[in-house]
Amino acid sequence: MQWNNPQPQKTIAAIDLRYHPQIGNRYGNPIVLGISTAAYTGLLLSFSRGAPFWNTSLLPWTFVVSGTLTGLAVALLMIPVIAIFMPRPFKEFETLFKDKVRFSNLMSYGQRYIVVLILIELALVIIEMVLGGHMGALLSEFGLSLAFYGYLVLGLLAPLGISYLLGDMKAGRNDTSILLFSTGGFVLILVGGFLLRYVVLTAGQIIH
Repeated sequence: MQWNNPQPQKTIAAIDLRYHPQIGNRYGNPIVLGISTAAYTGLLLSFSRGAPFWNTSLLPWTFVVSGTLTGLAVALLMIPVIAIFMPRPFKEFETLFKDKVRFSNLMSYGQRYIVVLILIELALVIIEMVLGGHMGALLSEFGLSLAFYGYLVLGLLAPLGISYLLGDMKAGRNDTSILLFSTGGFVLILVGGFLLRYVVLTAGQIIH
């Protein structure tokens, strides 16, 4: 598809892509596509027969929640990274980051969603372990228990504790602490997301 600039003498600052009213909007379509992408891997694995660690109806939902959680962590983590290392092309990020009170409020607001997502993911994992019964023993037998418990502690419980600590911090007074603790929590969430996928994919291949 070719597009010609109707005013070639002027520099294009931005292009606003609008969805046709009959096919959705700029919010609904990306949400549906994002959920579908996150659920795809879990849905595909859940239909694998003979792999008890994959053959569960909760696996797609676990991947959706984990994908949403890690995606939110990346989005919030990249704000200070972009503001510090790429300020010129992203002036909005730099402006937001320099406004410490506004940035701290954003981090605190984002922690609310992170807490909800972590609790949902914890509930899904606990239900899977209870229904699976022997999953814990199988993980220990095949040397995956350390990675699995690392996922639980580093990827879920530690960020949950950090969110609890951030709840007592006030924007304008603890801005540096909010930035440091939030960044640490986001990194741990990403580590946990990697460990979850490592355990699930590896266990499904070696445990039959």
